[in-house]
Amino acid sequence: MKFQTKYITFEFTNQKNMNNKEIIDRINAYQHAGFVHELTCSVDSSHGALIPVEKNGKVVLKCETCDHIHNYIPEFATTLSPDEIEVIKKRFISYGFKFD
Repeated sequence: MKFQTKYITFEFTNQKNMNNKEIIDRINAYQHAGFVHELTCSVDSSHGALIPVEKNGKVVLKCETCDHIHNYIPEFATTLSPDEIEVIKKRFISYGFKFD
């Protein structure tokens, strides 16, 4: 599936068509993008951003604070590749946004 704006075109990839490394890379990019709210722990959202880990051959999200494992990964967190996230980030910066 393709998504096109005036400036950028992205091709979305379904998680089922990705290997675990690609899923982890995409989630890490999403979590560090700086322009979206990170995925946080369902036990306590103040625990911080979840990290993707491979467990029993499957990617899950882990809370580093309480070690809670989240088996569900929202599709939107893996929709864009790290390169595509960087393109969006550069576009935001060109409009004057600042990221830490």
